Amino acid sequence: MRALWRSIAATRRLLVVLEDAATADQVVVPLIPATSTCLVVVTSRSPLPALAALGAHHHQLGLLAPVHAVQLLGRILGEGRVRAAASLEQTDLQDGYPYFRLLHAGSAPGRSPKNLVFASSTKPDIRFLSAVDNDIEVVQGLDEVLYYDRPTGPDGLRWHELLQWWQDATGTTDDDDAKATLYNRLMACQPDENNSPQIHLFRLYHRIHGRHIPHLPALLPEVWLHWDPRTVRQRGVDALHATGWTSSCSYPTAGEWSWRSTAATTTPKQAPTPTP
Repeated sequence: MRALWRSIAATRRLLVVLEDAATADQVVVPLIPATSTCLVVVTSRSPLPALAALGAHHHQLGLLAPVHAVQLLGRILGEGRVRAAASLEQTDLQDGYPYFRLLHAGSAPGRSPKNLVFASSTKPDIRFLSAVDNDIEVVQGLDEVLYYDRPTGPDGLRWHELLQWWQDATGTTDDDDAKATLYNRLMACQPDENNSPQIHLFRLYHRIHGRHIPHLPALLPEVWLHWDPRTVRQRGVDALHATGWTSSCSYPTAGEWSWRSTAATTTPKQAPTPTP
């Protein structure tokens, strides 16, 4: 194959683009034509000094400016989609490179949560500060409901981030005390172990992972994925058929652990009441 490629390239004028080369040996002998009628462009994530020794010119490319990155994305996806549904924003660093995410502007799946209301076994008392921006205020104290309002990265909410939020919210400076009080607070809001497996999952998650917990996703009990200012009696049981009522134990990442059932599939004779 190598001889065939070189014989074909020797009789043609070609622009050869070799992308993401790991080493110079990967491209020099097998792929670079041995003729002056061809131009070769090699891209790599790291410098390849062996190519420079062969007479190659090295050009280090910088990052695209945000406006140019959006324009490139628009050419790929279509300008209409970019303007209507998403924005490209840097959310993290990975291996020294900026990590960009396509953030949804509307109510689309896959976006990072803005409000995390959890650890409440009863319906939380919530009011909107701004209906336009979806800014809410949880009137209850930390003993009744927890409200995490900080941004989450592409990896979701990690335990050490939740712990830092808890220390800031409670004014606790001792790390061990903060860990114990947060763990006990999350345990206290969960249903009795005789009525739900949720508390067993929570306990086993921390027992199995132990010292690795700080860098793992935070397991949040009693997350309010749906909240309605009206009661079931006011709204009507049929309203639950469309939205579903959820009792969940989840963390905000690409996946979610939850126990989910809808009013349409429940077996009790009485209609279910709103649960977190």
